[in-house]
Amino acid sequence: DDMLEAEQISVILGRKYVITVQQDEYNCLKPVRDRLKHNLGRIRSMGPDYLAYSILDLLTDEYYPILETFGEELERLEEKEDLAGIPGTVVARDGELVRGPERDFIQDLDSLPFPARDLLDIHRYRGAQIGDRPVTNLCTSRGCSHNCHFCSSARFWGRRLRVRSAESVLAELEEVYERYGYRGVAFVDDNFAAIPSRVKAICQGIIDHGWDIWWWCLGRADHIVRNPDMVEMMARAGC
Repeated sequence: DDMLEAEQISVILGRKYVITVQQDEYNCLKPVRDRLKHNLGRIRSMGPDYLAYSILDLLTDEYYPILETFGEELERLEEKEDLAGIPGTVVARDGELVRGPERDFIQDLDSLPFPARDLLDIHRYRGAQIGDRPVTNLCTSRGCSHNCHFCSSARFWGRRLRVRSAESVLAELEEVYERYGYRGVAFVDDNFAAIPSRVKAICQGIIDHGWDIWWWCLGRADHIVRNPDMVEMMARAGC
């Protein structure tokens, strides 16, 4: 009988240690164990946070199926129907993994709701700071048209850049500034500076609103060097 099963793996992160607990005796963590045993890469030198990240990255990348945005397929799952062929799924069949086709990426990022920060005790998440200002994250794009060998963005999000509009970004900035009182923001896009006109529109909005925000972002060096007017406006807007 075809059944959907999932192994339980717990990762416990302490200040100076990482403990993993597995339900079954599968050897899914062997790549990380081998790197530790033979002192390969930076795992030993980077500490427990990096080790925990390496474990989670391995599990999501190589072992577990990531079942994203099922939609109507949830009915098939509840009725225990055959899941093979559903985009974005991996099904165990006779000891083999049967991968469905790739699921299409969400193209209209403006259609996504803002993070439900109201569901959290937001004051418990103010450890990260810029200077003495607590920081909250904003993600305003997915994907990157480049394919740098050290970066996993293309693997996770594809080579096509998809962005939120400047209006959408400014609306979320207004929420975190006015409603939650943040004066520090981290734009966690893999390449925030990819479209200079959008960056300048966001910066102009921050300036026009008079928001006292300190913020940082990630961007390619060539985009920074080729657009000094963008960099100047970023600085004026608090970057």
